[in-house]
Amino acid sequence: MRVEKFFFCLILIFLMAGYSYAQDISYTYQELFRIGDSEEFDENYSFTSPYFITISEEGWIYVSDRRMNEIRIYDAEGTFINKIAERGRGPGEFTEISTMYIDPSQNHLIVVDRMNLRATRFDRNGKYLETHLLPEGPVISPWLGRADVDGNHYLLYRIPVMPNQPRPEEDHLVHIYDSEFSKITGSLVDASLYGNLDNYIIDSSIGSPNTGLFELTKQNRLVGAPHLYNGFIYLFEKNQNEWGNTISMQGKQPTGELILEVDANESPDFAVRMGTHRGLITYLKLSTSIGLHTVDDTILAHYVHFQNEDHTSGEIGVSLFDLSTGSHLGYTKIEELSRDHNEPTQTGWNIQVKYAQGNKIYFVDNRYEEPHVVVAEIEFDWE
Repeated sequence: MRVEKFFFCLILIFLMAGYSYAQDISYTYQELFRIGDSEEFDENYSFTSPYFITISEEGWIYVSDRRMNEIRIYDAEGTFINKIAERGRGPGEFTEISTMYIDPSQNHLIVVDRMNLRATRFDRNGKYLETHLLPEGPVISPWLGRADVDGNHYLLYRIPVMPNQPRPEEDHLVHIYDSEFSKITGSLVDASLYGNLDNYIIDSSIGSPNTGLFELTKQNRLVGAPHLYNGFIYLFEKNQNEWGNTISMQGKQPTGELILEVDANESPDFAVRMGTHRGLITYLKLSTSIGLHTVDDTILAHYVHFQNEDHTSGEIGVSLFDLSTGSHLGYTKIEELSRDHNEPTQTGWNIQVKYAQGNKIYFVDNRYEEPHVVVAEIEFDWE
């Protein structure tokens, strides 16, 4: 009887202290269609390395192919519309697609090219409109881009990984540009949140192979998730005209190491290889952020991939957060994305959730011989 009273009192203490606990989450998943799954070869529906995906206000799908250095445009049902494939340094051309996104203020496609140090604006059909030269500021590759309804542009940058490369004057990862890219109007996301700047070649992956993820939400907020996921993502809030509050949001915790360095001479095919000042190093990524999805105005979904050391099994799951409080609502494994496939026999570590709109998610599936772009509906329910 005394034991029961003890536990009852302990529960009351937790509740009175504002203690919150993760809830049970259920979900429904339905794949709508795939692009790149045709039995007959068609260059307009086949990819070599699909990388960025963005969606216009009417649901058109824009897919960049990293190896082909081109952009395909599809309608909301996956029917091919047009291709942007002009390589070069002239108007409407690009040398490297560093990132691309939709400017919702005008429903235009923005393509950022780090090699040409500029952003190029296209209309929804892929017609060239205007070139914006990037002003002085970060010169290392932009990784992701977003724009708000007022036409301000947010670019997530890498920090240089080689010792002979200069760092930006300020170690911020996100820089905000005005509507014409004429100046940088603000900076946020301290790079130290994403890892150890003194040993970031492996510890944080701030510079390579990518920096992490971020997503704009309503009510002047931004969410950032480090690429190598250590159990925390971050909510940044804007008060009047200044970005201030940074809220750490704790989700599902990794069960072990985030990365594991392996012998560069005997590294497996799925290891990441990097040339550094101490020579070639290779490592395995065991816990990574692969997607951010604003389910509605207040609920955020954070997709994570947890992988064992030999990559024989992996789990893709989602943590839900209440953005109004920063609290973790719970976690669920997504069976449809984690399961093994016969062609080839990989688990789920080649899934990358690239975009979300409402209940639709758009992701790249590299588990097959040829990569696919997948559109699916996913709905969550929690108690």
